This record gives sequence, structure tokens and C-alpha cells, in this order.
Amino acid sequence: MQHVPMHLYTAEELKLLFKGCEVLEMVGSNVTLPQPSSVADEIAAESRAWSTIVELERKLNANPGLFK
Repeated sequence: MQHVPMHLYTAEELKLLFKGCEVLEMVGSNVTLPQPSSVADEIAAESRAWSTIVELERKLNANPGLFK
């Protein structure tokens, strides 16, 4: 399945886009699992595995440097 064209913003691009606004927090979304994915469904069925994925997402998405 091919994804439609899109632009993924870097942390720097977002800062420029919202120039003049006070940024309180910057996070990303869903970097560890592609969607839709049967793998995501399998992981979601296992509570410990799902908790691990959620924690990884939180850690990875809180670091704006990862968007560069």
C-alpha cells in the first residue's frame, strides 16, 4: 500500500511556523509502528508489549532533535 504524499515537519520548521507563539511542549506521533499494520494489532493484544510501545513513543516523541 502506498501512502499519499505528505510533509513531515521538523522541530525547526514548526518553531518557524508558530513564530511569535509560546511553545509549551512539542511532541510527535506514532514513530515506532506503521499504520495500518497487523503487527500493531498483535502487539496491542499483549498488554506488556503494548505498554512498552507506548513508553517508547513517549520517550521518542518528546525529543524535538529526533525530527531533524
